[in-house]
Amino acid sequence: MKRKLKLLFCISLFTTYAFSQTDVQILDIVVNPVFEYDTVTEQPIVTENAQLNIMFKINSAANADKVYVLFGTEQDIGNVLSLEADIVQENSTYYVVFNGIQEQIVGYTAQLFLELTPAQKDAYNFISLYVKDNQAEESNRLYFVK
Repeated sequence: MKRKLKLLFCISLFTTYAFSQTDVQILDIVVNPVFEYDTVTEQPIVTENAQLNIMFKINSAANADKVYVLFGTEQDIGNVLSLEADIVQENSTYYVVFNGIQEQIVGYTAQLFLELTPAQKDAYNFISLYVKDNQAEESNRLYFVK
């Protein structure tokens, strides 16, 4: 009897887990530094803070609600910096909105720009990125290793 109860419990746990995941998936992540150039000298403008462009592919912007970006010393930990951006729809176009700036999602590609202090730039080893859908279910997580 105990064996049957354990089996039933395992099956129900698996079923709950399998059906509670979202259809929204992160497909790729790319992190690039951003450099500003002086238009007269055509030389890069040196600033104290580091600017980054985080690009990722998302399979269903229509079902996504929020993007979470965690800068940490380990995966899935935002002990250096944790960011949250919204995914919004205007007419039939979707955008990632972060710090009041809208970046259009083109095809499957979304992006956001952010700035790190020198201490934050030196401290993080991983960037973890995931999305929550409009039912508050989490997508898979992708990682960038510095």
